[in-house]
Parts: sequence; C-alpha cells; structure tokens
Amino acid sequence: MSHTIEFNRWALVAQPDDTTFPREPLYFAFGEYGDNRCFGPRGVDRKVNAFQVKPYSDFMQEIVRHSAGCESGVLQVSDRRTKAETFISNWRGTADTALDMADYLKEAGSFTLRLQSVPKALASRGSAIAAKLMDHADVQVGGTEHAPDAHTIITFTPENHREIVGILCDVARIDPLKPGSWNHDFDPEVYARAQSTVSAAA
Repeated sequence: MSHTIEFNRWALVAQPDDTTFPREPLYFAFGEYGDNRCFGPRGVDRKVNAFQVKPYSDFMQEIVRHSAGCESGVLQVSDRRTKAETFISNWRGTADTALDMADYLKEAGSFTLRLQSVPKALASRGSAIAAKLMDHADVQVGGTEHAPDAHTIITFTPENHREIVGILCDVARIDPLKPGSWNHDFDPEVYARAQSTVSAAA
C-alpha cells in the first residue's frame, strides 16, 4: 500500500511589525517527507516540504485535518503506523518550540518562499495591501488565458521580515496563504545551527 512518510518537522515563528495594531505571529511549518514507493541512493527519497503558513490556531486546525491520514495509514511517521493523537502531539511540540525567524535569519541571511497562486488581496493591484506586498515580492504569472497560474516569490531578510509578516497577516485575512510545497530555500542544517546558538545564549 502506498503511503507518505514524515521523517522530520520544523517550524519558524515570525513576529509581525505591530506598529499599527496587534497581529498574531505566523507559523511557517516544514516537514521532511517521502513516498514508500520512491527510492534514492540512501533509501526512501526525501524532500523538505513547505507545509503551511498560518497563525497558531489555524496551524493546529490544519494539523488535526492532516492527522486523518494516520488513521487510514496513508500518512506514517518514520515509516511506522502512527496514531492521529501522536501526530498532533508531535506538531504541537514543534510549534511550541518553534525557532524565531529572526534567529534563523541571523544564521541564514535570507529566506525565500513561494506562495502558490496570488491571493485575492493581490487580484486588485490598486489595493493598499497589494501595493505593500508588491514592494517585497516578485509575482510571476504563467499558465494560459483560460487557466492562469500565478505565484508570489517573497524573500525575507533580517531587515524586512517583520514588515512582510505584518503584510502577510493582512493578506491571510482575505485569503489563506498557500506555500508552494517544494519552492523554498529553508535549510534544516541552518535551522539546527541557529537553534544551537539560541540554546547556548539562554
């Protein structure tokens, strides 16, 4: 039976720029996944997937939704059958210990993520939210006239990330943010180094 395997998981938490009004932090979730039918030189072929970008409550709702795959066996953890409750608990722990994006960026320098499709907020180029995001994003449109395909590439830096996260919070109120699964440059090794630096300073 074909199933997806989750090997590892990471989360970044990003604090928005709250100069105007309070906004919830956004959680950027990444998981290392493979398919039991796809193999590489070291066994099951693995890729790091940009899983979701959401505030905490929405983040956990999405985790609960995905946990249904554990009940049917189509989603396993470390190639073993896993209870939905365990899957949820694993991700809750990851979110609760998420690395601050600011600390990740100190180590990485920058972080690029693609959002699948341009949210409704960007459909009207004249909107204030769209104008703000356009200052930081590269919007690429492809597909055909009858089936357009668009995505937004955003690069976060130590200097701009809080402003961008604040804008994304506003965008998310209009339309959910959908990261492009494989289109990012998140690096688990950089994450580990940043996490070690934070732990050593604590």
